[in-house]
Amino acid sequence: MAPVSLSEADPVVPEDVERHIFELAAFMNPELMSSLLRVARRVKIWIEPILYRALYNGSAACGTFYSPPLIYVLRVRPATFFREHVRHVWLTGHDTDLEILQLISVCAGTTDLKISFPTSARTLLALAAAMPLQRLAGYLPYLLEPPAPALAHRAFARLTHLYFAGAAHDAGWAAWAGAGLAQMPALTHFAFRHRAVPDQVAHGALLNCPALRVLALLHATRDELEDARPLRAWLVADARFVMLVVPDDDADWVAGARGGEDFWDAADAVVRSRPQVD
Repeated sequence: MAPVSLSEADPVVPEDVERHIFELAAFMNPELMSSLLRVARRVKIWIEPILYRALYNGSAACGTFYSPPLIYVLRVRPATFFREHVRHVWLTGHDTDLEILQLISVCAGTTDLKISFPTSARTLLALAAAMPLQRLAGYLPYLLEPPAPALAHRAFARLTHLYFAGAAHDAGWAAWAGAGLAQMPALTHFAFRHRAVPDQVAHGALLNCPALRVLALLHATRDELEDARPLRAWLVADARFVMLVVPDDDADWVAGARGGEDFWDAADAVVRSRPQVD
């Protein structure tokens, strides 16, 4: 019997199956992605778009969320790569203005932006104008600076999901209490933290935004939610209104950016489960 070489004896995995295995490993174990990149050139080509799909500019990883340092990735890949692959960006305020401008210039395909520091309306509009934003979330205290709400700007014309994690300036709420939110024609989902947004704004959104499908109120604990329920009875009557327990905004955003379920998905599921009234 002729000897069999190792290459002939080893099983051959079809390339599409092999790719699926590595991509699944990257999605389920993002902390291993840097190691997977070194397996083979073809694996690097498959994994890099997943690695750079979500960028986080913090000084340390958030839980299991791995993202390459922003200052590094801006130097090692051409702008076309980021425009094609980056879809989720989380800004934490650790970058300089120059680095943020670099980010804007290369991540022109970003659809989901999270901001964890108080940026001015002017800076936010610059960010939004350079990106086809569909989702905006985070600490947004200056969005309602007088004399006019920044969200009426054309930069937010495609925005479908808006989440206020912290309270904004009181002076701007009056413009939103009526038909203000209706100035965003694509808005289908609006969410805010307990006590972050006045009730009249939530009521105005339900009355004046014909495309609105979900209005979500987020609570840190179940006890907080139950205590607030009697105060929101007039909102609860609307099938689009959802109260959710979301203890950690950051972890929730990371879950969504990695392709998992976030609070938007949970809210959609609740609304779909309710009887629809024509």
